[in-house]
Amino acid sequence: MGRRKAATNVAASRLEKALDELDRLEVVEPRVKAARSERAGLQSALDDANGALKGSADWELFAFQVKKQLAEAEPRLRRGEQALSFAQGPGDSLNRAVEAVADANAATDLEGRLKKQLEAGKAFQACVDDGRAILAKAPEIQKVPVLVRELKTSPQAVIDACAAGAKSSEKRVAGLRKKLSAAKAAK
Repeated sequence: MGRRKAATNVAASRLEKALDELDRLEVVEPRVKAARSERAGLQSALDDANGALKGSADWELFAFQVKKQLAEAEPRLRRGEQALSFAQGPGDSLNRAVEAVADANAATDLEGRLKKQLEAGKAFQACVDDGRAILAKAPEIQKVPVLVRELKTSPQAVIDACAAGAKSSEKRVAGLRKKLSAAKAAK
């Protein structure tokens, strides 16, 4: 019993460490995958030992505690997966929007600037809309640290930045349209 119980204890410790990192550090795909893998490892260790040790009162109590740990791990894993989904959805939209703004600023002609600024506005708005939809379904991730644009931030801060970007983009589009109209009228 000792070897199998020890292996299960090691797996339980590894899962707890992975979950603590997921809770404490910014959510990134490798951490989510590692935590999910450690949960599977603990389940496998429990299943392996359960076949050989089932029936022992000491084992049954130990197995009950491990099953409880597995059950408690699931919501933490889901929260990490939802936060990762946020970083990969609205976070990527924010990245596209910022790149479009840079392209708009670099464009030499008004039509090119307008086109890129419109792209930026759409990406900023997609970030806001998708982000709000995700937070409506999973409000518990509102302050979970995520990595967006290589910065540690929260989903709510991303939505706020996208909303500000969308508003700024609207103003820039209006200004570019005025300039474009004036340039066409001058011809």
